[in-house]
Amino acid sequence: SAINNEVKAGHALAWCAGFLDGEGCVTLVKNRRNCGNGVNYRARVHIPQNDLPTLHAFQDRVGVHCKLIQLPHRESYTRPIYQLNFDGLHAFNLLKKLRPYLVRKAAEADVIFEYYRTCEPSRHFGPKGAPAHIWHARERCHDALRCLK
Repeated sequence: SAINNEVKAGHALAWCAGFLDGEGCVTLVKNRRNCGNGVNYRARVHIPQNDLPTLHAFQDRVGVHCKLIQLPHRESYTRPIYQLNFDGLHAFNLLKKLRPYLVRKAAEADVIFEYYRTCEPSRHFGPKGAPAHIWHARERCHDALRCLK
C-alpha cells in the first residue's frame, strides 16, 4: 500500500542519513578563480567507502545525482576506496532530503541551507566579483562549517 511505501522510503532515508552522519563530509569547497574576488565556493557532500555495493545502495535510495569515483591508490589502503561526490545544487538537494534524519551533520546541513538562502551561489557577478555583503556572507558560511568540524 501507499503507506507501507512511505514508511519504507522513510527508513531508507534514515539509513542514508545515518551513513552520511558516520562516513560523509559536508563542506564548502574553495575554488580559485582568475577574476572577481579570486575565490568562489561550491557546496559539496562526499562519502568515501571501500564497499562499492554500499555506495550503490546509498545512490539508489537517495535518488540524487552524484559522481562515483575511485580514489587514487595509496600504500595504506588494503582495498580500493570509492567516493560519492554531490556538488552544488545536488549537495543541497541531498541534504534537504536527509535533514529530518541527520544528527551529527544536522548543523552542517543548516549552514549549507543558509549559504543558499543568503549567498546567491548560482548567480555570476562578472569580472568584478560578488558585492561585499554577499562575499562576507559566503566567508561566514565557510568559516561556520570549518568550526563545526
